[in-house]
Amino acid sequence: MSANWAGCFDVVAPGDCSLLHEDVAACRIDADLERARKRREGDDRLAGAMQRVGMSQVEILAGLRLVNAVSKRLAALGALTKGERQSLSGELFRPEDVTDEYGKAALTRLYREVERNQHAAAGIGMKDLERMGVLNKEKTTVREAYAGNVEQFLNRIMVLHVEKQNRFFELFYERYLEAVEAAKRAGAFDFGVEEIRALNLGSVAEPQTLFVDPSSGARTMLHELEGEVDVLRHTFAEAAGSFASEGFYRNKRSGRIYAVSPHHDTRPGEVLLTGVKGPRRGLEAYELAEKYELVEREEARGWWDAEHAKTPATEAQRFHILGGAIFPIYDRVMGSSGIQSVKIARAILADGTALVGLNLSPSDVPGVKQRLGIGTPLAEATPDEILDQVLGGSMIELDNGWRLTRGRIAGDEVVEVVLNGVPANREELRRYGLSEEIVGYKRRWFAPQGGAASALRRLLLHRRAIRDTSAMMSAPE
Repeated sequence: MSANWAGCFDVVAPGDCSLLHEDVAACRIDADLERARKRREGDDRLAGAMQRVGMSQVEILAGLRLVNAVSKRLAALGALTKGERQSLSGELFRPEDVTDEYGKAALTRLYREVERNQHAAAGIGMKDLERMGVLNKEKTTVREAYAGNVEQFLNRIMVLHVEKQNRFFELFYERYLEAVEAAKRAGAFDFGVEEIRALNLGSVAEPQTLFVDPSSGARTMLHELEGEVDVLRHTFAEAAGSFASEGFYRNKRSGRIYAVSPHHDTRPGEVLLTGVKGPRRGLEAYELAEKYELVEREEARGWWDAEHAKTPATEAQRFHILGGAIFPIYDRVMGSSGIQSVKIARAILADGTALVGLNLSPSDVPGVKQRLGIGTPLAEATPDEILDQVLGGSMIELDNGWRLTRGRIAGDEVVEVVLNGVPANREELRRYGLSEEIVGYKRRWFAPQGGAASALRRLLLHRRAIRDTSAMMSAPE
């Protein structure tokens, strides 16, 4: 997950979200377009300055991409103090350059137009594409592999005269903006934030405070929500027409019937099962032969129609949004030993309240709570008690994934901090009073047993012990 959005996500007051969802979406689109217009005006002024010193359009693009990257980092820093409303209304989630999916679509469109000689008036034709080296052997069309390669396009147009570079790039950029704005109006533009779409979405309980930043008092809150979501259902006609090229099969144990088709990735040893409810799933062909039996089409129709009729169109689903102060706990809940992948989500509740934060899966919630000291047996343990456990053979995990264990380095008994793949700041580790040494090409951090007590006191002021992992490490696989 990018640290760009690891800022503070707050609750928006109900009064700020009194519009209907359609009005909110329309206002957001208008605001996005207005910001894009102002951004283009600023980019045009910067580009004009660059052009006056003799830079080509492509060189100007590189400069603008650098400016956009820097401004995006500054916007992320601003989100740490401004909160959710300002971070969403700013340009934190805008496209950073033209090499994304919209750029690929724009370039493919432009190449096809040049092939049809639609830009002869601008002096751009097939000879320019040939000079750029993007045509096939017959010189009739752009190679398929090159059609959407924006990075290559920006490099290849450098062989053209500067004026033609600029015309070519302007045509491309016009189509890029058209693609972006069309996606926004269709509600398909990816801001890096997903919308939670559910009917009657509301809080199941009062938000739970998981962490309070000692320096600012900012709170990290866990919101548990519930709403009605559409159920993915397949009619018999749909299943028979699209998903049953291999027929219908009944599971011998459950009695449920599925439509069976070859795997869409042409995996010879696997088939796809489609049921009345839910997405398609893969199954090994030998399992189909062993655990399922072929049924006649009319028998499958009767069972399918009855099952479809009693399957509700919507069902309740719960969501867990971690909002408020995210940045102070980022290294505790994310990373190699924490949550591996998570998206920012935005939700508008039935009462008009808007929330934004990390959309946790139900399986992530216990681990997040544990890393923040909620319901952990070691949360109240003193540094001396932790040291006694370590010297007794325990391996203690800290809230950011580091582990404390006893070890031996150069013949001396030590208490070692095992980083466990979690990035670490050398100066931070030294401030705790830890020493470093490279043993067997591996950097190790430790404190001699005589000085371990003071080092642990400093360490545990910032990193909380959450559990003893000795049993996990020693358990047979």
